[in-house]
Amino acid sequence: MPQRSQSIDINRKKSRRYTRKKSGSGLEIESSVAREIWAVIYFALGALTVLSLWGKLGTVGSVWGNFLKPIFGWGVYAFPVILIFLGLSNLFKKENNVGLIKIFGVFCLYIAVLGTFHLILPEDQMFDLAQLGSHGGYIGFVAAFLLKSVLGKIGAQVVFIALFIISVLLTFEISLVSLINFLRPELPVSIERNVKNSKNFRKKLRINKNGEVEEVDEDESDEIDFDKINIIAPEKPKTNLLKDMALDKNIHLDLGKGSDSKPTSHFKDYSGWEFPTLDLLENKVGNVDLDDKFLKDKAEAIKRKLAQFGIEVVMGDIHVGPTVVQYTLKPAEDVKLSKITSLKSDLALALAAQSIRIEAPIPGKNAVGIEIPNQKRANVYMREMMETDEYKEEKSKLKIALGRTVTGQPIIVDIARMPHLLIAGATGSGKSVAANSFLISLLYNNSPSELKFIMIDPKRVELKKYNSIPHLLTPVITEPDKAAIALKWATIEMNRRYQILANSGHRNIDEYNHDKAIIEKMPKIIIMIDELADLMMTSGKEVEASICRIAQMARAVGMHLVVSTQRPSVDVVTGLIKANIPARIAFAVASGIDSRTMINGYGAEDLLGNGDMLYLSGALGRLIRIQGIYVSTQEVDKVTNKIKFTSDPEYIDEILSPKIASMDFSNRSGQYATYNDDVGGDAHLPGDEPAHERDQATRTDEHEGGGHPHDHAVERARSFKWCKTQGYLCRG
Repeated sequence: MPQRSQSIDINRKKSRRYTRKKSGSGLEIESSVAREIWAVIYFALGALTVLSLWGKLGTVGSVWGNFLKPIFGWGVYAFPVILIFLGLSNLFKKENNVGLIKIFGVFCLYIAVLGTFHLILPEDQMFDLAQLGSHGGYIGFVAAFLLKSVLGKIGAQVVFIALFIISVLLTFEISLVSLINFLRPELPVSIERNVKNSKNFRKKLRINKNGEVEEVDEDESDEIDFDKINIIAPEKPKTNLLKDMALDKNIHLDLGKGSDSKPTSHFKDYSGWEFPTLDLLENKVGNVDLDDKFLKDKAEAIKRKLAQFGIEVVMGDIHVGPTVVQYTLKPAEDVKLSKITSLKSDLALALAAQSIRIEAPIPGKNAVGIEIPNQKRANVYMREMMETDEYKEEKSKLKIALGRTVTGQPIIVDIARMPHLLIAGATGSGKSVAANSFLISLLYNNSPSELKFIMIDPKRVELKKYNSIPHLLTPVITEPDKAAIALKWATIEMNRRYQILANSGHRNIDEYNHDKAIIEKMPKIIIMIDELADLMMTSGKEVEASICRIAQMARAVGMHLVVSTQRPSVDVVTGLIKANIPARIAFAVASGIDSRTMINGYGAEDLLGNGDMLYLSGALGRLIRIQGIYVSTQEVDKVTNKIKFTSDPEYIDEILSPKIASMDFSNRSGQYATYNDDVGGDAHLPGDEPAHERDQATRTDEHEGGGHPHDHAVERARSFKWCKTQGYLCRG
């Protein structure tokens, strides 16, 4: 209790100081107006200096010019240019300290240049020429004379060169590495990847006890100090210092592992596959404008409103994300969190917010988060995400970028580890744009021999742009009855793949494809369903059975589901589907009931739409709020047209054949009914012969060949191949 009282008293003192700061003087000027006033002063001094040097300013100008020339020497002619530059910096920059930093950098630049001018003179002429306003003037004389006396001529020149470099970095706010890369664009990519930018991607501002905003060192602890309020801007992506070497040269930018090994294909040879380049995507970065006064006012409003209901809190960090601002607070020890969450409507009214979301508590922190929509939202772009370190460091070929969190952190996930994804959201919430971002990310990392798609689009308009890409096993399916057939084919293909793995002695598709003894590799398959509700209305039982079957077993054989719906009711997203697809994304939904159906809790009904999502990871088991990626129609057209131009598709007609449609599940053990092939004979699954026949064959092979059983299993696996005409793996 004494600690709590002390923290509350500290916060009250801060509040009183802040109030006095706001109402202290009627002559107090806004920081933006002050910067503009200083800009006008710099402009005026620069213009007056130019006129005085030209002798157009009368007696005052003559005195001013005669005063400057001995001080700056030849540098006097650059003095007005520097003044105008400082004026422009104050006019267009938002940071309050930009003038001081740049003035100090310019001062160092003057010392370095003017000192170098004077260093070349003999010692007996240094002072005389400085009096005449020649070379480096008095500034150059003092700097050159002192350093030359102490370090000698060569040592003084080394100091001046180092000072010149430092002054350039301070004045223009650039890093030394980026400057070198700009001057030497042929440097290798490895240098760029191992170098950190001089600017941090997360800028922290702190509200000090005087109510002023100050910068915070990034090396400080991430723990929340509730005696200070930090305003944390979203992370910014690193810029490509090498100007995108891969863009104009039409070479593939390595974004994942496996590029060293040549992929094999069951159709064409895609070893020379040309991956799309990043120049097909828009080179934009979403920026969030920080209004410090607005953020501080909202934080004080939250504290006052909670105090009206008897809840004492200490305000913590403020995280500014692309979509929302998260205000963190620490309630008193005797406050129940349910009291805070029950005041959601009252807080929304006090803050004049469209909607708010309360995260109580924030996972891993002893704090509560209140999320309020931004004044102006910022988009998250595909290329921006692909250039982040998090995306490049993820080695999976099935990685997809979801977007950025409320703190600006990029979220990259791997479909292979999900291993399936369920998406729901109302019309206009961002489902289709998210699906496009997933597909674009996968197409950038996989050739047609590594990844295949089955796309089901009952709405007929969302996925039609992907028709004719070589990654498709069949054209985009728009009829619900055909979709049920395709899902049935997928369950059959899943079982056949398991038979192949069992016969070859491998546990999963990755081990199988990395086995050098296996010549023909199996591509991974992603089944994307754009609208599940339409399928459930027409063929509900068959669709649900196929989805559950695939979700339960298909991970090991490289088959994954991405299912979307805009009506997440219990008759569409059934209990069986939810139980088998733990990874889910909820966009804005119509009601809290729909939110509970999707993510087992409320929250999605308060989302803002246009890509604002809640991601429930099957591994973490907690919700993460993310602003999804925006991919324009033009970007999708450019990428798909590039891929279509590279190669023609080769479809498997058997996927939608009447034979697949007529098949039924003979039992629940995973064995399927066979059907007669048109060519003749009985077509059956590899390995469907009775168990005693397989055992007898294995014993016969071992007796006759004397080899290890694993060797015979590999030989049997080699005898299977992908039959284009029949659409499944059969014996060669």
